[in-house]
Amino acid sequence: MRKIGDTYYYLYADMERGKPTALGYSTGKSPMGPFSYQGIIIDNDGCDPKSWNNHGSIECMNGQWYVFYHRCSRQMEQHRRLCIEKITILPDGTIPEVKMTSQGVGDPFAPGEPIMGYQACGLSGKVYIDVNTDEATRKQYPEKLTNIQAGDEIIFRYVRSEDGYHRTVVKASGSGRLTILLNGMAAGEIRVENGIQMEDQICAEAGEYELKMHVEEAESLEILEVVMD
Repeated sequence: MRKIGDTYYYLYADMERGKPTALGYSTGKSPMGPFSYQGIIIDNDGCDPKSWNNHGSIECMNGQWYVFYHRCSRQMEQHRRLCIEKITILPDGTIPEVKMTSQGVGDPFAPGEPIMGYQACGLSGKVYIDVNTDEATRKQYPEKLTNIQAGDEIIFRYVRSEDGYHRTVVKASGSGRLTILLNGMAAGEIRVENGIQMEDQICAEAGEYELKMHVEEAESLEILEVVMD
């Protein structure tokens, strides 16, 4: 429960979309109610094949409101990671729904800045985040994107460049081919053979983008890191 002005905000795992992956809220003039349903603040559906419930709350720090929530990972309902996103409380007291991001409260990823595989905020298909057990890389990359299959999609929000993009570099093992989409538009392709990247050219104008990787082919493919440049 949070009181903002003279209004009480009651937050809870919301079943409005069929399963409790959303954090919803209702408002009232008394902490005892009655409450009126207002909508969803954030939905963690699609963070993991086993995504299920969502718990959290909202808080204001230095004049900025945030929603604290959790995402599932490691293909387990019970394995959860704490996440934070900025939110806005409008003059009428409502809170527009926000998307999960990879950056959280930080700025969008800059050109050349490593994006860890485990920072993916949207996964569809069979792919999921799991522990990296490889002795040679696990200190730098404690988790990885694994169980990647053709047809899977991996999303990172957001990347931003003032000069446009010319290549995408991945640190990966196994083999595969991925189409790079920026805000839903195909911008290039990546091909990896036995952990060695063979192609990396993309073409995109300056701007801020949702980065999506659509898996065309995969054979024991696992992704540790992505760098846009």
